[in-house]
Amino acid sequence: MDCPSAAKPEEIAIALELHSASKKPPLTVVNPTQKASITEALKVLT
Repeated sequence: MDCPSAAKPEEIAIALELHSASKKPPLTVVNPTQKASITEALKVLT
C-alpha cells in the first residue's frame, strides 16, 4: 500500500503529460509484493 501522500495514477499521468486520449497508455495499479498483481499488470500492458 502506498503512503497516504502518494500521488494518484491520474495525477502522475498529468505530470507526465499523458492526459490526451491519443497519448494515454493503460493505467494499472501494481502491488509489487503480490505476484498476481504483477502478472495482471503485465497482461494489461502487453
